[in-house]
Amino acid sequence: MTTTCGNNRLHSLLLGMALLLLQCARNVCHAQEVCGINICAAGTPCCNPSCGICGEYCTQQFCGPMYSCFSSLSTVDVLNQGQTSMAELQVGDRVLTSTGKYKSVYAFGHHDTTTPTTFLKIKTSLSDESLAGNATTSNDLEISPRHYVYASKRDRIRATIESSASLGYRPFAAEEIRVGDLLETPNGKGARVVHIEPVQRRGMFAPFSTDGTVVVDGIIASSYVSLGELGINLPFVEATSISHLALAPFRLLCTKVSSSACEYYNDDGIPHALSLLLKFFRGILNTGSQWLYGLAALSYLGLATLAWLAECLLSFTGLLVVPLALVAVSGAS
Repeated sequence: MTTTCGNNRLHSLLLGMALLLLQCARNVCHAQEVCGINICAAGTPCCNPSCGICGEYCTQQFCGPMYSCFSSLSTVDVLNQGQTSMAELQVGDRVLTSTGKYKSVYAFGHHDTTTPTTFLKIKTSLSDESLAGNATTSNDLEISPRHYVYASKRDRIRATIESSASLGYRPFAAEEIRVGDLLETPNGKGARVVHIEPVQRRGMFAPFSTDGTVVVDGIIASSYVSLGELGINLPFVEATSISHLALAPFRLLCTKVSSSACEYYNDDGIPHALSLLLKFFRGILNTGSQWLYGLAALSYLGLATLAWLAECLLSFTGLLVVPLALVAVSGAS
């Protein structure tokens, strides 16, 4: 899971930087399989090279904008509002996240109300009892193929039942989810995947919460997407941790400098600041120079680290405001 500050974040940061440097030094920055403009993660086939689409559920209808978002029909639990559709969600709303708490939506990674988009409709059965309990309700999650959702894979579930070990939910791109997998839910009991199919909807939305997760239609999902397109595939490090760190400068801008600066979108519905950053890294990746890309990535990780440390410092300072104020009031009296 993603948290704002903490030792697990620092460990992921240091390990991620070391592994990225090692990848570039060993001349293996490019991932397992090149698929058009995309790079497929290990074990995920390239099923549509002309569109750069990875996974088993894509057809020609997936050609077109491949942004990672949720559909307009998806809903989130907003503080003091209840279930709210993605189309109605606004920057500043506080949404339920994996922590069980409500966190602020500081920006949208993508906000488009009109473009026809293909999503994976993942139908699940929610169990009220346990891993082996009877399914009592069904639920649908409409999510783009490259967006991360927390899951426990089918093989691991089988081993878990036999050994009584922890399920070990971790982030998977939606295109990696299979029937029989278990998606993480806030109550910890999980939702078993029973069917997956592509559907077409109008509009796409990707809310960024301050802790990097969001509960969508009762399923815990990440705010982030697969980084394969940018050539980042690091073993032993959750890609969501790298994404959360990488967005620290943008998050700091939105939450501490000017929230309005993060609500200006380009024609594709992406915030201008993020669009420029993606163009920069894609441009370097297209040069084919792995050392240049590695150097740029490490330099940016250094900047992101400073922004993340500033976030932690400001958060810690904020926690001190109340007790210091109480001390001041008691001293004055």
